[in-house]
Amino acid sequence: MKAYKFAGLFVILTGFMASSYSAVVTNWVQDSDFELLSLSTAPNVNTSPWVAQESSAFGVQREDVFVHSGTNAVAYQYYFNTDQIYQFLPEGLTIDSSVIYEARFWMRLDEKSTNVAHTNESLVQVMISTTTNGVHGSTYVWKTSEYGLIPSAPYQWEEMVVHFRGSDLSDREGEYIRLAIKNSNAGCEYRVFIDDVQFGVYTPDTPDSNVLIGYYGAGGGTNDYTAAGIGGAVFLDKAYQLNANGGSDDGTFGSTNVGASLEYSAYEVRIGSDPVSNINQQVGFKIVNNTGAPLQLDSISFDYAPWWAESPQDVDLLYTWGSLGGISNDAVINSTSGMVNLGANKGDYYDFDWSLTGLPDRVLADGETAAFALKASNASGIWASGAFDNIAILGGAYEGAGYEAWAVEKDLIGGPTDDDDGDGIDNLTEYAQNGDPNNAADTGTSPAMGMSLTADGTNWIEYVYLKRVSSDNGLTYALVQNQDLVSGTWTNHGDIVEVGESAPAGDFSTVTNHVPTDGKAQEFIRLLIEAQ
Repeated sequence: MKAYKFAGLFVILTGFMASSYSAVVTNWVQDSDFELLSLSTAPNVNTSPWVAQESSAFGVQREDVFVHSGTNAVAYQYYFNTDQIYQFLPEGLTIDSSVIYEARFWMRLDEKSTNVAHTNESLVQVMISTTTNGVHGSTYVWKTSEYGLIPSAPYQWEEMVVHFRGSDLSDREGEYIRLAIKNSNAGCEYRVFIDDVQFGVYTPDTPDSNVLIGYYGAGGGTNDYTAAGIGGAVFLDKAYQLNANGGSDDGTFGSTNVGASLEYSAYEVRIGSDPVSNINQQVGFKIVNNTGAPLQLDSISFDYAPWWAESPQDVDLLYTWGSLGGISNDAVINSTSGMVNLGANKGDYYDFDWSLTGLPDRVLADGETAAFALKASNASGIWASGAFDNIAILGGAYEGAGYEAWAVEKDLIGGPTDDDDGDGIDNLTEYAQNGDPNNAADTGTSPAMGMSLTADGTNWIEYVYLKRVSSDNGLTYALVQNQDLVSGTWTNHGDIVEVGESAPAGDFSTVTNHVPTDGKAQEFIRLLIEAQ
């Protein structure tokens, strides 16, 4: 989500992406939906809590046709003027430099002007003014504004979201607040309508359900968010420092995953004078599965920006250590290069969402760990920094079935045709025959030839094998025959008769077959097990 910077603060235009930020916990605005406006000429200079400052009489009026909720909204009537509405926020609510403030309101552009001279954009600004003497309702002095708010299209309601950092208002600590919304362009193309205004202390939204663990610097060397049953940590021993004055301000992990904080704090990296023994260029992080069930890792999202022209321009994602199979420690999973510098240590960083689906193993059994690192490189200046922020590992409960789920449970390294325990029985056969692929002494229950018997004038031999009975086992069992092990072909001649299958005992049943022997000098029988 792109952030547009003005006056050292920032505004984020969310449109219908309102879910990217949580609503303020407590709305400080009185009559936020304008339902208390009783006169069509309200608000005006004599009304409360909303007051109008108008360039011409009736420049702002109550609106009852274009409303977002309820029965009232506010219309800025004149295309050629700039007018504003404001209110003094209640007593007891003062500037706190330790928090971030959020303003929200719904905005609509409609009733396009017929005057060909009215061609300017119908922009709105949010203004913060405060007292300077600590007396509520006294003189309020402008402090800051966020400009350029406009819906993505006319003729529809769209929510605008604006944030003000308390740290940027620190010289007004403890002072009372006046909130104003102004149509800031004269000669504008559309009439502006406003409804449902909120203002209060910002809190991060609850992360998306697929965010397993997230790091955005607020916790220092610990994780800032974890889903239930997830553990982890961030490692700064190979980073330069945790910088409390820099960071990404888009509020998302990567491009779209909500729940990251807008608070400034980032993992600063640089090459340094000794990148071999005193590494300053990577931040490590890990995830621990304590959910009691297998966990699948899908992707890693993060933000990064080279701050200056000499800062590291390239980034690698590494798997550093852990329980994932088939991948070596410190292997590079993904990389990017040639990023253009931000020109500042805070702002809208580059967003990355890198898939892990190419890994040979991305499932953690209960109690297992996977550790990763983000490494910056290719800098022309050893002291010029960049920073990572809003790092998250995404995934969810493993929902595999059949052999794949069993292999995860057994924490196998090899595939179905491999033999992890070296007992001469491949992993798929151990799955099909109730073996333990991690114990060479337990090969499962092999097929067995039973007694010879005569029935209905035919001589038979019993052939018995173990069969998985779950509907999602993904296996087919078939008996095939061959008269010559050297040059013959394995096939089913159609004369083997399945005569019974036992009641299941756990995940398995026993299947009994009769193989005819009349007229056969020799025959070899084989159980063919295949994964679907």
